[in-house]
Amino acid sequence: MAIPIMKSYFEQIKSILHYFKYTHIAGAILEQNQIIKYSETRALLIPTPTRWQGIAQTINSLRRSREAIEVTILDQNCIPIGSRERAKYQEIRVQVLDSKLWEIVEKMYLLIEPITKV
Repeated sequence: MAIPIMKSYFEQIKSILHYFKYTHIAGAILEQNQIIKYSETRALLIPTPTRWQGIAQTINSLRRSREAIEVTILDQNCIPIGSRERAKYQEIRVQVLDSKLWEIVEKMYLLIEPITKV
C-alpha cells in the first residue's frame, strides 16, 4: 500500500484486529457482543501481504463488527491488569473510539473494494 496516509490507517486497522484476535478476554467478550448485536460471530480477518482482495476483506471485517468492537472496548472486563497490557489496551481504545478512523475506514473500503472486482 503505497499511499502513506492509507498505510498509516491500515496499520491502525491491523493493530485493532490483532488486539481482538490475540487478546483472549477481549476476543471472547467481542464474540459475545457480536452474538448480541448480529446474532452471529464475525471473523476478524488479518490480511495477506500485497493482495488487494485481502486488504478489502480485512477492512470489511472491521467495518462489519464496528458496533460490537466499540461496545467491547468499553467493557470493564476488557481492561487488563498488567501495565504493559493496559498500555496496549489504552492505545487500541483510543483508536476504536476515534470517529475519524471509522470515516477513513469507510473511505478506504469504498476506494479499494472496486479494485478487487477487476
